[in-house]
Amino acid sequence: MKHDTAGDPVSGILWTRRTTEKVADELASGGIEVCPNTVAKLLKELGYRL
Repeated sequence: MKHDTAGDPVSGILWTRRTTEKVADELASGGIEVCPNTVAKLLKELGYRL
């Protein structure tokens, strides 16, 4: 996620260039099964905007 994260330095808003589906697929390849909706909720909790 580090290389695909962007943001506004003034407001502190973060976002990712990856879709929630792509993040879920990458997690699944590492053995973590999660749906894209859960990824969206987790990213929101971490301060990301979709």
